Amino acid sequence: MTLHINTITPNHIISVSDRLISTPNGYIEEANDRYKHLILITDDARVAITFSGFAGMIGENGILEESTINWLKDIIIKTSHAGHRLWEDHIKDIKNEAEKRIEKLQVQSRVPLSELQLVIFIAGDYKGDLFGFIIDNCIEKYWMPPFYKWAGVARNSFRTAYKNYTKEKFRNGYSIAFLGNERLAIKQIKLRKQLGDYARKEDIKNIFQTSVNLIRAVSKESNGSVGKNCSGIRISKNDPGIQAFDDRDVKGYDVMPDVIRSTSKISGYVGNFRMINKGEGMT
Repeated sequence: MTLHINTITPNHIISVSDRLISTPNGYIEEANDRYKHLILITDDARVAITFSGFAGMIGENGILEESTINWLKDIIIKTSHAGHRLWEDHIKDIKNEAEKRIEKLQVQSRVPLSELQLVIFIAGDYKGDLFGFIIDNCIEKYWMPPFYKWAGVARNSFRTAYKNYTKEKFRNGYSIAFLGNERLAIKQIKLRKQLGDYARKEDIKNIFQTSVNLIRAVSKESNGSVGKNCSGIRISKNDPGIQAFDDRDVKGYDVMPDVIRSTSKISGYVGNFRMINKGEGMT
């Protein structure tokens, strides 16, 4: 189970997650530093897509195959080639394909529903409004920031929920959504307060670093299901750029995750690439 922290302020969305892929039998050494973010740019939106839950199939050699993040990427590339240029078109395709995938995994691979819980979280800027969107087959209660209630077993069908944060008017000055290992995140009261203080000030650098600190605090209690290496994405109003952050205990690293442009002017895919300076990249 991963941990994502999505901090939304009046002008920014900062999405941070660990990078560890875990299985019911423990994490996979070969896959302990993988992206859980994907960027989609359409005619009407710029969004970061993340997931929690089912991460993919494990091959006979013990290496992750058919990963969820690559599956999401392939769906979006396919629909982009089909001419889809609005973010909602891509989201509808993801929901439809998710239901087909769950059914296929049950029938062909005999994966039980108890292992097929999946939540896909999309957050970004839509025509000047910051929003969040969930596609899931396992959440019982929606939009109870900062936590959600997970069901004990997955459903065969997926539901969706949308929240326009801008129209919410940010009564507290910000909104924070945790996704994944929420139970352990609840215990980090001091770090959650610090994160809220930085969010109220819209201090991007410290929002990212405090999110990393909170994830690492959860990692110590997670029995190997939440990693220490972290990466993050910033999407902001009135700013066409997308900023990527990382804080990882590795020598070689990519900062920016996969980016798919599906617009009337450009339709293409850019794989994650290496950056010279640790900490941030722009696209």
